[in-house]
Amino acid sequence: MVVKIRLSRFGNRHQPFYNIVVAQARSARDSKPLEVIGTYSPIPKIPTGLSEAEAKIAKPFKDIALDRSRTKYWLGVGAQPSEPVWRLLSLVCPTLWFFWHSSIILISAHDWLPHSLAKVLGWALGFEGWWASLNLDSAKCEREQIMQRKKLHNNENLPRVPDETFYD
Repeated sequence: MVVKIRLSRFGNRHQPFYNIVVAQARSARDSKPLEVIGTYSPIPKIPTGLSEAEAKIAKPFKDIALDRSRTKYWLGVGAQPSEPVWRLLSLVCPTLWFFWHSSIILISAHDWLPHSLAKVLGWALGFEGWWASLNLDSAKCEREQIMQRKKLHNNENLPRVPDETFYD
């Protein structure tokens, strides 16, 4: 059976509150999940306990709580996150997102991990554990992108990412 990480809606009308749950793919949205691994409140809140001057300049925030160790476990055993959960994971802990992709997508020892955030961030993670800037323009042909990746891969002056970045 396919296991999905998805959102389960709670709360009143115009005041949603979501649990981030692990559930069977064919089960209903609000049915009993296998496990609740986090919560998400999409309504912006202003921080409490501030003075009046600080409260005026304080930015509202959306509350996201996530159990990283359980999320890493479920991604490691093959649970598939839904699109909204993907976006939340990339906001909360991008290393989990890369961990999930590295466990699923293996191209070769000398190639790059493909991910959809590369177009947004302009960065890609190599198998050796270092970051390299990529200019991924959709108008570029694929051949030029491959040549650019090979050139960056051979560059030894790139900064290294410490191994503890990938583990919590």
